[in-house]
Amino acid sequence: MISCTSNPFWNDPTKNELKLNGTATAENKHTDVPISIWMESFDQYTITDSDGNFSIPINNSQSGTGNISGPVKLYFFIYNYHLDSATVFFTNGELSKDQTDFSTNGDLIKRVELTKILSGEMEFQ
Repeated sequence: MISCTSNPFWNDPTKNELKLNGTATAENKHTDVPISIWMESFDQYTITDSDGNFSIPINNSQSGTGNISGPVKLYFFIYNYHLDSATVFFTNGELSKDQTDFSTNGDLIKRVELTKILSGEMEFQ
């Protein structure tokens, strides 16, 4: 019995590793707390680094049961700041050419800046 780990007759198509990248910060960078980013449908979650950058890998956009197509939202949130979102579009498991918030390479076009909900000062006398 002979076995091999690769197909000797043709090359299997390579799948592109999809990743979304961008920057999200709090208004005027008033806090050092990282911003949380959640991607619906994939249930992927990450946080920003100290400079506000994030990278979220996209797994399972292509599977034996079908490829994802259509819009998927990413939500940006941090306590005491307004929730924001961005939309990424898929066509047959790949990033669509018709993007509004992301480039076709998966880069966020415009930085997300979350605005503060409530701020104030207290003075004790």
